[in-house]
Amino acid sequence: MQKNVDLYFVDGCGRCSLYATPACKVNTWAAELQLLRGIMLNAGLIETIKWGCPCYVNQDNKNIAMVVAFKQHPAANVDTTCILPAQNNQPPAQHASKSLSQKS
Repeated sequence: MQKNVDLYFVDGCGRCSLYATPACKVNTWAAELQLLRGIMLNAGLIETIKWGCPCYVNQDNKNIAMVVAFKQHPAANVDTTCILPAQNNQPPAQHASKSLSQKS
């Protein structure tokens, strides 16, 4: 599994046989992944790597988003529990993240 965030954008996550080959999906979506990376960094998030993919955290080291390359599309998966306010004095639901590429 990838341990270097810069190499993710060159070689991929390392979880499949396409790792470090031209067929890896990071090569298919290179421009889009760099655009998503820039958005995250320009938002002041800290770039790290978790689970073999770029993960963007806040100053409290809480996961905010991940940037990933899928076969059909790139995605920025945003953890909405960190940005949505609780409703009716209830804490945000666990695992309420949603990919920006998903349709509502």
